Amino acid sequence: KARHERLVGFEAVVGSDGRLYKPQVKVSVDGPHAAAIQGALSFWRFEPARRGKDAVAVWVTLPVRFELKSN
Repeated sequence: KARHERLVGFEAVVGSDGRLYKPQVKVSVDGPHAAAIQGALSFWRFEPARRGKDAVAVWVTLPVRFELKSN
């Protein structure tokens, strides 16, 4: 079994609805891995930022541990 692990940084907008928009992987990864990361990020939800009582969109930069296992 092969296992590869890497810390991958990305930037995105957390919308006022808590969903990620415009995710951009900030390290060099090959096409299939970048697509897998962005596909997974589409399922993430966050508590939106607030300005007073109103939810607002914000840019975030976050690290993600990417783990690839093969049999």
